[in-house]
Amino acid sequence: MNKEQIKVSILIAALEEERWIGHAVSAALASVSAAGLRGEVIVCDGGSQDATRERAKRSGALVLQAPKGRAKQLNAGLRAARGDWVMLLHADALCNPRMLEAADASLERGAVGGWFQVDLLPESGKSTNTLRLLSWGINLRTRWFTTATADQALFTSREVLLDLGGVPDLPLMEGIALARALRARGAVVVLGPWLRISGRRWETYGPWRTTGKMYSLRLAHKLGVSERTLARFWRNHAGTR
Repeated sequence: MNKEQIKVSILIAALEEERWIGHAVSAALASVSAAGLRGEVIVCDGGSQDATRERAKRSGALVLQAPKGRAKQLNAGLRAARGDWVMLLHADALCNPRMLEAADASLERGAVGGWFQVDLLPESGKSTNTLRLLSWGINLRTRWFTTATADQALFTSREVLLDLGGVPDLPLMEGIALARALRARGAVVVLGPWLRISGRRWETYGPWRTTGKMYSLRLAHKLGVSERTLARFWRNHAGTR
């Protein structure tokens, strides 16, 4: 396909996501088709040792390998993207046609970009009401303060994102930094709630403990604590690499 024929590029940064990546890619590609758009899904893998890359390819994504780190991975995808606009999707998130239709229409009307309210999906089947309450709180914050975190499927034109220098190369808080940069650039929109994302983090580490840690990170970031220090704090909490 020529570059001009691609409307949207959906970029997914992944690391050890064999359980979710096939679902995320399949939902994204089905949504592109149902929305009547020409699009592509690019999975940017940070060195997975499981079957992430194989399952992403089998589901129809273009798979790239990049240095580990969400911003680095997404920026590798951005360099390969051919769409007029891009959406940054988490590997445990399910896209749907309404998201793409609404984002495309918003950009056509002159918005610089935007993001989505969320619906947290239970994986254990034991915390549905708690996750509903957490979703409500996240969405209330998103509407009131017009802010976003990285898992809220930020979108903007490829040209704008390239002009901003890509996704801010930070070890943590890159989504918040990008949302801030988009707001400074012009009008942004908050859409949904249509984005379904896994509630596994809250279920694994405890909903209130995890929420408390997240807001502590946001407060510390606002007070000037470095992203590197915050990233170490989060890794110690989440047990991530």
